[in-house]
Amino acid sequence: MTPDAGRVKFEKSEIRNRVTFIPGVGDLDAVKRLPFVKDEGAGLNLWNVLPSGDWAADNKTGRAHGEACVAFMRGEKNPAILFTIVDTIVRRAEAIGGIECGFFQTIAEATIR
Repeated sequence: MTPDAGRVKFEKSEIRNRVTFIPGVGDLDAVKRLPFVKDEGAGLNLWNVLPSGDWAADNKTGRAHGEACVAFMRGEKNPAILFTIVDTIVRRAEAIGGIECGFFQTIAEATIR
């Protein structure tokens, strides 16, 4: 199975590679500890993921990333980072797959717990 198998394709928009400011989040060091964030020197890549080609495994990874994001937002008492992550996903991804589905499903479930 290829990494793109089972992924919903959409047209690629303008790419924004790095984030240097997140509204309402003063501690970027805390953001760097999220498992899907990579410090690229000139800023943060807020969606540094690589699909495995196994939708179920990718979904599990995405759910773990979603749990980490929810815990971060609750700990910071600030959901502002979510918009920036979503913006990064939409701008950088060529397709939506298991990682993204698991991520968003976990966040959606957290809103009704």
